[in-house]
Order: sequence, then C-alpha cells, then structure tokens
Amino acid sequence: MMGKEDVSQSRVVSYGKNQPIILNSGQTNRLYEIISGGAKLYGYSPSGEDVLIDVAVAGDFIESHDYSVSGYEEFAITLVETQLKVHFLLEQSLENQLQNPVISRYIKYLSKRTAHLRRRLINTCSSNANTRLSYTRKFYDLEIRDSSKNPYRLIDLLSQKELGQLGGVTRQTVKKYNNQLLNISSSLYLLTFPGFIL
Repeated sequence: MMGKEDVSQSRVVSYGKNQPIILNSGQTNRLYEIISGGAKLYGYSPSGEDVLIDVAVAGDFIESHDYSVSGYEEFAITLVETQLKVHFLLEQSLENQLQNPVISRYIKYLSKRTAHLRRRLINTCSSNANTRLSYTRKFYDLEIRDSSKNPYRLIDLLSQKELGQLGGVTRQTVKKYNNQLLNISSSLYLLTFPGFIL
C-alpha cells in the first residue's frame, strides 16, 4: 500500500542568483516549492514586455502551466541563491491527490496568494500612488535567506521598475516616493539630534 508521501516524488534543485527557472518544459505535472531564497515571477504584457507579477519566497510554490492551452506564459528568475523542491505529481485519483501533503500545502498557498492578489487589486484600483506604494513596500519588506542562510531584505532586491510594476505605478513615481521617504527620515533624524549636520 502506498503512503501519502508516495503520491508525488521530489528532488531538490539549486539555482544561483539571477538564474532563470524553467517553467515551460511542457511538463504540467510539476510543482516547484521554494525551500530557501526567492524568485521573481514574470509574465508578458500584450506588447511583449516582461512584467513582474509577484515574488515567491520560502514556503511558496511556482506552478508549471500548460501554456498551449492557456495562451499565457510566465517565467521566474531567482533573487539570490535558491533551492527548490521539484515535486513530480504521479497520476492518481483526485481522492488520492487530495490526501497528498504536497497538494494540501499547495492549496493553502493558493488561498493565501489569491487573498494577497485580491488586496493588491483593490489597492491598485481604489488608492492613490503613495498608498499603493506604501502597501507594496510593507508587503515585500521581509527577510529572506539564501541557500547558505545569508539574510536579505526582499524589498532591497527589487528595482524601482519592479516595485512600480508590483504597485501599479511608474518607476518615476517610485523614485519620487522614495525621495519623499528619505526627506521624512532626514527630518526625523534632525528632530531627534538637533544641531547635527548630515
């Protein structure tokens, strides 16, 4: 009798910093679970430009899609040295698949990601640029660790263009917002240490 872990087989794969993760191998029976590090998930705009959709970190999944059916392509690039566990899902009945702990974690992840994307969409549609960027900065201001356990601030690994894409604003708006934060920070510092020259 097969145990619950037997419904999928897996192996760990390591990637260096800024390496592409192949998602369009034609294999739709794979789930990529991030063990350490992180990856930027990109799609293509109607004009063919690559657009950052989201960021995946340890505990998150990256899916392998059947692009020929959906007509949508996405790709992933690592942020730092990253380890993934590639789960090869075996052909099983739906009942057996739902008992698979990998599938259970994946379903929980999808629920979390859907809620996050909903919040981002509502924020993008109903807020001004500063509010959108404030939300984006708060959400992505977290620590990640590469496969050697070195710590990084996720927000520091994203360019102004990428923050803009995640927040639904232009790179120039991100630059202006960052300058405003810098001015506020400098003013607070001067209030805390009056007479100090920066």
